[in-house]
Amino acid sequence: MKHCLGMVASAWLLLSCAATQPEGASQDNRAEDVRETQQVQAEQAQAELVAAEEARQEAERRERVLQQEVDRLAREQAAAEAARELAEQEAAEARRTAAQQRQRQQAEAEQAARVAEQEARIAELEAQLANYDAMIARQEQENSRLEDAVLAAEELLQALTAEQEKYDNLNADGEPVEPLNKSRLSELESRTERLINEVQPR
Repeated sequence: MKHCLGMVASAWLLLSCAATQPEGASQDNRAEDVRETQQVQAEQAQAELVAAEEARQEAERRERVLQQEVDRLAREQAAAEAARELAEQEAAEARRTAAQQRQRQQAEAEQAARVAEQEARIAELEAQLANYDAMIARQEQENSRLEDAVLAAEELLQALTAEQEKYDNLNADGEPVEPLNKSRLSELESRTERLINEVQPR
């Protein structure tokens, strides 16, 4: 993505240079050079746009994997809850007969231990679920920033294409009849750079 920013900066510099060449230079050659340069920059911008889209898709894939893991943990938690309820029922039965039989007292102690084990497992799973929920939330924020960066890159590419088309209609001095919208390009370039920097790994 940083390469895309360098390409945009080069395109901007070439546009500025094209507007300030000496009057003795060949107007046709100058317009052709600028057109060719703009075409190359537009193609490079398109390639960077594809790369950004691929990155977004990979982020979505990772989010799906995380969601699958969360679903698996939720199923384990449900099974653990069921096992705990069963263990509690068995422990209650043991308590009803503990006063009459020593063996039932031992069984009650064993059941209580299983309940504690299941409760500890449930607490562990709940902590893991909370952690995965936080990871998914962060991934969703990253996806949103990636989408903003893709949209900005698309808008910048469209603007570059529009500026390139202006060189199809030149005046007698070899300059575009319709003035170049340099401020718009600068604004789009700054916005794209900011959004791309936000999605760069830290």
